[in-house]
Parts: sequence; C-alpha cells; structure tokens
Amino acid sequence: MCAICRTKKPKKKLFRFVIKNKETIFDKKKSELGRGFYICSKECWDSAVKKKKKIKISSRENRLVSLPEKKFEEVVG
Repeated sequence: MCAICRTKKPKKKLFRFVIKNKETIFDKKKSELGRGFYICSKECWDSAVKKKKKIKISSRENRLVSLPEKKFEEVVG
C-alpha cells in the first residue's frame, strides 16, 4: 500500500524506501533490512514533499519521518 495515497497495489508496482542512519534511501532490490515504506508514483512523492507530509513507519513507537526535499528522480536514480 502506498504510504501517501493509501492505494493498494502489488509490491512489484511500488517503490520501497528504507530509513537508514536517519536518511531515506531507495531500496531497489526491496531486500534492505529495517523499517520501510512504499510509494506508488512520482506524483505521490512530489505531493508529499510539497505538503511536507510525515510518514508513519512504526505504530508501536509512533515514529514519523519526512521525505527528503529532493526530486523523485534524484532519490530513485
């Protein structure tokens, strides 16, 4: 499920991001260890960055992260 628009899609159609050392990184192989979240498209990324939306990555700890203020292409590469 996309962390921004909450649309359910197969994992193959989503981009996975992981928080490592307080930095959001793109998980191209979808195999990195650690808490992560999925985003479905460039549009959702841009919308979240523009609105400075926080993403909840842990319900137990109530951890929220912000996306880096970079273009989607810069992060995904």
